[in-house]
Amino acid sequence: MNNPSASEGYRPHSRADNDRTGNSRNVFRRARDFLSDYGGAAADDAAVAAYLAGRNPATNGAETFTADHSAGGSAGFLNINDVPEPPVPLLAAPGGVEAQGEDLWGEVLTGDTLDSIVAAAIDRWAATGLTDEQRAVLNSATFEIADLGGSYLGQEGGSHIRINDDGAGHGWYVDATPLTDDEFANRVGDTRLISDGTQAPAGQYDLLTVVMHEFGHLLGYDDTYAVDQSSTLMSGWLTTGERRLPNVVYTPQDQYYSANSFE
Repeated sequence: MNNPSASEGYRPHSRADNDRTGNSRNVFRRARDFLSDYGGAAADDAAVAAYLAGRNPATNGAETFTADHSAGGSAGFLNINDVPEPPVPLLAAPGGVEAQGEDLWGEVLTGDTLDSIVAAAIDRWAATGLTDEQRAVLNSATFEIADLGGSYLGQEGGSHIRINDDGAGHGWYVDATPLTDDEFANRVGDTRLISDGTQAPAGQYDLLTVVMHEFGHLLGYDDTYAVDQSSTLMSGWLTTGERRLPNVVYTPQDQYYSANSFE
Protein backbone atom coordinates (compact mmCIF):
# COMPACT_ATOMS: atom_id res chain seq x y z
CA MET A 1 0.00 0.00 0.00
CA ASN A 2 1.35 3.38 -0.93
CA ASN A 3 2.01 5.93 1.74
CA PRO A 4 0.18 9.24 1.46
CA SER A 5 2.05 12.01 -0.25
CA ALA A 6 4.29 13.77 2.26
CA SER A 7 3.41 17.08 0.63
CA GLU A 8 -0.22 16.52 1.61
CA GLY A 9 0.81 16.67 5.24
CA TYR A 10 -0.18 13.10 6.14
CA ARG A 11 1.96 10.80 8.20
CA PRO A 12 1.27 7.05 8.15
CA HIS A 13 0.58 5.19 11.36
CA SER A 14 0.61 1.45 10.74
CA ARG A 15 1.09 -1.70 12.74
CA ALA A 16 1.90 -5.21 11.52
CA ASP A 17 0.60 -7.93 13.85
CA ASN A 18 1.37 -11.65 13.64
CA ASP A 19 -1.36 -14.00 14.76
CA ARG A 20 -0.77 -17.48 16.21
CA THR A 21 -0.79 -19.18 12.81
CA GLY A 22 2.06 -17.07 11.49
CA ASN A 23 -0.12 -14.84 9.37
CA SER A 24 0.37 -11.06 9.38
CA ARG A 25 -2.10 -8.24 9.59
CA ASN A 26 -1.44 -4.64 8.61
CA VAL A 27 -3.47 -1.96 10.32
CA PHE A 28 -3.36 1.56 8.82
CA ARG A 29 -4.78 4.46 10.77
CA ARG A 30 -5.03 7.46 8.46
CA ALA A 31 -7.71 9.82 7.31
CA ARG A 32 -7.04 8.69 3.72
CA ASP A 33 -5.09 5.83 2.17
CA PHE A 34 -3.72 6.44 -1.32
CA LEU A 35 -3.51 3.48 -3.70
CA SER A 36 -1.70 3.76 -7.01
CA ASP A 37 -4.07 3.16 -9.98
CA TYR A 38 -6.95 2.15 -7.71
CA GLY A 39 -10.17 2.47 -9.71
CA GLY A 40 -12.86 1.78 -7.13
CA ALA A 41 -14.91 4.06 -4.95
CA ALA A 42 -13.39 5.50 -1.79
CA ALA A 43 -15.82 3.59 0.44
CA ASP A 44 -15.87 0.29 -1.50
CA ASP A 45 -14.07 -2.03 0.92
CA ALA A 46 -14.57 -5.06 -1.34
CA ALA A 47 -12.93 -3.27 -4.26
CA VAL A 48 -9.97 -2.35 -2.05
CA ALA A 49 -9.59 -5.95 -0.91
CA ALA A 50 -9.64 -7.13 -4.54
CA TYR A 51 -7.09 -4.44 -5.45
CA LEU A 52 -4.73 -5.65 -2.71
CA ALA A 53 -5.19 -9.30 -3.59
CA GLY A 54 -4.42 -8.63 -7.24
CA ARG A 55 -1.14 -6.96 -6.37
CA ASN A 56 -0.06 -9.47 -3.75
CA PRO A 57 -0.22 -12.95 -5.26
CA ALA A 58 0.07 -15.79 -2.77
CA THR A 59 3.48 -17.46 -2.50
CA ASN A 60 2.56 -20.09 0.08
CA GLY A 61 -1.09 -20.92 0.52
CA ALA A 62 -4.05 -18.61 0.07
CA GLU A 63 -4.02 -14.94 0.96
CA THR A 64 -7.09 -13.24 2.38
CA PHE A 65 -7.49 -9.46 2.22
CA THR A 66 -10.08 -7.36 3.98
CA ALA A 67 -10.50 -3.59 4.08
CA ASP A 68 -12.46 -1.39 6.46
CA HIS A 69 -12.78 2.36 6.13
CA SER A 70 -15.23 2.72 9.02
CA ALA A 71 -12.82 4.33 11.48
CA GLY A 72 -13.93 7.78 12.63
CA GLY A 73 -12.80 10.59 10.32
CA SER A 74 -11.78 8.28 7.49
CA ALA A 75 -12.22 9.51 3.93
CA GLY A 76 -11.62 6.03 2.54
CA PHE A 77 -9.24 4.88 -0.18
CA LEU A 78 -8.14 7.11 -3.05
CA ASN A 79 -6.23 6.71 -6.29
CA ILE A 80 -2.94 8.49 -5.63
CA ASN A 81 -2.76 9.47 -9.31
CA ASP A 82 -5.90 11.58 -8.83
CA VAL A 83 -4.59 13.56 -5.87
CA PRO A 84 -3.62 17.09 -6.94
CA GLU A 85 -0.33 18.59 -5.90
CA PRO A 86 -0.79 21.04 -3.05
CA PRO A 87 -0.34 24.67 -3.98
CA VAL A 88 3.10 26.15 -3.38
CA PRO A 89 3.00 29.60 -1.77
CA LEU A 90 4.92 32.70 -2.72
CA LEU A 91 7.14 33.31 0.30
CA ALA A 92 8.37 36.47 1.99
CA ALA A 93 12.16 36.53 1.88
CA PRO A 94 14.40 38.20 4.45
CA GLY A 95 16.31 41.31 3.51
CA GLY A 96 14.97 43.79 1.03
CA VAL A 97 14.67 47.56 1.35
CA GLU A 98 14.19 48.88 4.87
CA ALA A 99 11.94 51.89 5.35
CA GLN A 100 13.65 55.11 6.39
CA GLY A 101 10.83 56.73 8.30
CA GLU A 102 8.07 55.87 10.72
CA ASP A 103 5.12 56.57 8.45
CA LEU A 104 5.77 53.90 5.84
CA TRP A 105 3.73 51.10 7.43
CA GLY A 106 1.85 49.18 4.77
CA GLU A 107 -1.85 48.51 4.47
CA VAL A 108 -3.91 45.65 5.84
CA LEU A 109 -5.70 44.29 2.81
CA THR A 110 -9.37 44.91 2.03
CA GLY A 111 -11.54 43.75 -0.84
CA ASP A 112 -11.66 47.15 -2.56
CA THR A 113 -7.89 47.61 -2.59
CA LEU A 114 -7.37 44.04 -3.80
CA ASP A 115 -9.86 44.52 -6.66
CA SER A 116 -7.97 47.50 -8.04
CA ILE A 117 -4.68 45.61 -8.00
CA VAL A 118 -6.20 42.52 -9.60
CA ALA A 119 -7.48 44.62 -12.51
CA ALA A 120 -4.04 46.20 -12.96
CA ALA A 121 -2.34 42.79 -12.80
CA ILE A 122 -4.55 41.53 -15.62
CA ASP A 123 -3.70 44.60 -17.71
CA ARG A 124 0.02 44.11 -17.03
CA TRP A 125 -0.12 40.50 -18.13
CA ALA A 126 -2.30 41.34 -21.16
CA ALA A 127 0.30 43.83 -22.35
CA THR A 128 2.81 41.00 -22.75
CA GLY A 129 0.76 39.48 -25.54
CA LEU A 130 -1.83 37.20 -23.95
CA THR A 131 -4.40 35.51 -26.12
CA ASP A 132 -8.09 36.08 -25.49
CA GLU A 133 -8.25 32.62 -23.93
CA GLN A 134 -5.40 33.38 -21.55
CA ARG A 135 -6.96 36.65 -20.51
CA ALA A 136 -10.25 34.84 -19.88
CA VAL A 137 -8.39 32.47 -17.54
CA LEU A 138 -7.18 35.41 -15.48
CA ASN A 139 -10.61 37.05 -15.45
CA SER A 140 -12.17 33.84 -14.14
CA ALA A 141 -9.93 33.69 -11.06
CA THR A 142 -11.46 34.11 -7.61
CA PHE A 143 -9.69 35.70 -4.67
CA GLU A 144 -9.72 35.33 -0.92
CA ILE A 145 -8.08 37.48 1.73
CA ALA A 146 -6.89 35.16 4.49
CA ASP A 147 -4.59 34.91 7.48
CA LEU A 148 -2.08 32.63 5.79
CA GLY A 149 0.39 32.93 8.63
CA GLY A 150 4.16 32.65 8.66
CA SER A 151 5.96 33.93 5.59
CA TYR A 152 3.18 33.11 3.13
CA LEU A 153 2.30 36.01 0.82
CA GLY A 154 0.03 34.32 -1.70
CA GLN A 155 -1.09 30.88 -2.76
CA GLU A 156 -2.87 29.59 -5.85
CA GLY A 157 -4.96 26.43 -6.01
CA GLY A 158 -6.94 25.70 -9.14
CA SER A 159 -8.37 29.07 -10.17
CA HIS A 160 -8.64 30.30 -6.57
CA ILE A 161 -5.99 32.64 -5.18
CA ARG A 162 -5.48 33.37 -1.49
CA ILE A 163 -3.66 36.52 -0.40
CA ASN A 164 -2.22 37.10 3.06
CA ASP A 165 -4.21 39.79 4.83
CA ASP A 166 -1.27 41.70 6.34
CA GLY A 167 1.67 41.07 4.02
CA ALA A 168 3.42 38.60 6.34
CA GLY A 169 3.28 41.11 9.18
CA HIS A 170 4.83 44.00 7.21
CA GLY A 171 1.71 45.41 5.62
CA TRP A 172 1.12 45.66 1.88
CA TYR A 173 2.29 48.25 -0.55
CA VAL A 174 -0.89 48.98 -2.51
CA ASP A 175 0.09 51.09 -5.50
CA ALA A 176 -2.32 53.94 -6.25
CA THR A 177 -0.96 54.01 -9.84
CA PRO A 178 -0.31 50.29 -10.51
CA LEU A 179 0.18 50.68 -14.27
CA THR A 180 3.37 52.67 -13.73
CA ASP A 181 6.48 51.97 -11.67
CA ASP A 182 7.46 55.48 -10.56
CA GLU A 183 7.73 54.42 -6.91
CA PHE A 184 10.51 51.95 -7.74
CA ALA A 185 13.47 54.13 -8.63
CA ASN A 186 16.07 51.45 -9.29
CA ARG A 187 15.72 49.09 -12.22
CA VAL A 188 17.61 45.80 -11.98
CA GLY A 189 17.21 44.13 -15.37
CA ASP A 190 14.05 44.03 -17.45
CA THR A 191 11.74 42.52 -14.86
CA ARG A 192 12.98 43.63 -11.44
CA LEU A 193 12.73 47.04 -9.80
CA ILE A 194 13.78 48.18 -6.32
CA SER A 195 12.57 51.20 -4.35
CA ASP A 196 14.63 53.61 -2.31
CA GLY A 197 14.33 53.51 1.46
CA THR A 198 12.41 56.79 1.47
CA GLN A 199 9.83 55.62 -1.07
CA ALA A 200 6.47 54.14 -0.05
CA PRO A 201 7.20 50.51 -1.06
CA ALA A 202 10.19 50.32 1.32
CA GLY A 203 9.67 47.88 4.15
CA GLN A 204 6.51 46.47 2.53
CA TYR A 205 5.68 43.71 0.09
CA ASP A 206 4.34 44.78 -3.29
CA LEU A 207 0.81 43.48 -3.69
CA LEU A 208 0.88 43.89 -7.47
CA THR A 209 3.88 41.57 -7.76
CA VAL A 210 2.17 38.91 -5.65
CA VAL A 211 -1.05 38.98 -7.69
CA MET A 212 0.86 38.88 -11.00
CA HIS A 213 2.94 35.97 -9.68
CA GLU A 214 -0.14 33.95 -8.77
CA PHE A 215 -1.66 34.75 -12.17
CA GLY A 216 1.47 33.23 -13.68
CA HIS A 217 0.48 29.90 -12.16
CA LEU A 218 -2.93 30.12 -13.84
CA LEU A 219 -1.12 30.62 -17.14
CA GLY A 220 0.85 27.41 -16.58
CA TYR A 221 4.14 28.62 -15.12
CA ASP A 222 5.78 27.06 -12.07
CA ASP A 223 7.78 28.63 -9.29
CA THR A 224 11.54 28.73 -9.59
CA TYR A 225 13.96 28.95 -6.68
CA ALA A 226 17.13 29.10 -8.75
CA VAL A 227 19.43 31.94 -7.72
CA ASP A 228 19.96 33.03 -11.32
CA GLN A 229 16.17 33.31 -11.74
CA SER A 230 15.56 35.51 -8.69
CA SER A 231 14.78 38.53 -10.89
CA THR A 232 11.93 36.78 -12.69
CA LEU A 233 8.29 37.10 -11.74
CA MET A 234 7.96 33.38 -11.01
CA SER A 235 10.71 33.33 -8.41
CA GLY A 236 9.22 31.79 -5.27
CA TRP A 237 10.63 34.50 -2.98
CA LEU A 238 9.89 38.21 -2.69
CA THR A 239 11.66 40.88 -0.60
CA THR A 240 10.32 44.18 0.69
CA GLY A 241 10.59 47.16 -1.61
CA GLU A 242 10.80 44.92 -4.67
CA ARG A 243 8.61 44.74 -7.78
CA ARG A 244 8.90 42.07 -10.44
CA LEU A 245 7.15 42.18 -13.79
CA PRO A 246 6.08 39.85 -16.57
CA ASN A 247 7.93 40.49 -19.78
CA VAL A 248 7.08 38.22 -22.70
CA VAL A 249 5.01 35.07 -22.87
CA TYR A 250 6.70 31.90 -24.05
CA THR A 251 5.01 28.67 -25.00
CA PRO A 252 4.37 26.13 -22.19
CA GLN A 253 7.31 23.96 -23.24
CA ASP A 254 9.76 26.76 -22.37
CA GLN A 255 11.41 26.32 -19.00
CA TYR A 256 11.24 29.98 -18.07
CA TYR A 257 8.98 32.66 -19.40
CA SER A 258 10.89 35.85 -18.63
CA ALA A 259 13.07 37.27 -21.40
CA ASN A 260 15.89 38.30 -19.12
CA SER A 261 16.23 34.69 -17.97
CA PHE A 262 18.45 34.15 -20.98
CA GLU A 263 20.62 37.23 -20.69
